[in-house]
Amino acid sequence: MKFETTIANELGMHADAAIQFVQTASKFKSNIRVFHKNKEADGKNVIKLLGLRIEKNSHITVIAEGEDEQLALQELKMLVDNNFWDERYSPDRHQK
Repeated sequence: MKFETTIANELGMHADAAIQFVQTASKFKSNIRVFHKNKEADGKNVIKLLGLRIEKNSHITVIAEGEDEQLALQELKMLVDNNFWDERYSPDRHQK
């Protein structure tokens, strides 16, 4: 299973965001891979994930394979779509 999304966070997938992604991914048994610009990284490895250099407006694909893949993708998509829970960089922050 997979999902595709665009990173809206002003800082892209910076260190704190990558740590949150890895912590969320690590809760699951499934193998999780992140793809960006023809490169891929283990979604449970902060260094590899940061190595993708994912900036704001970057398109990524997240693939999960395993017994809990659906739940893993749901939680990871929620995390990414909510700017890694960082209200400072929420896309609708300035609309309030």
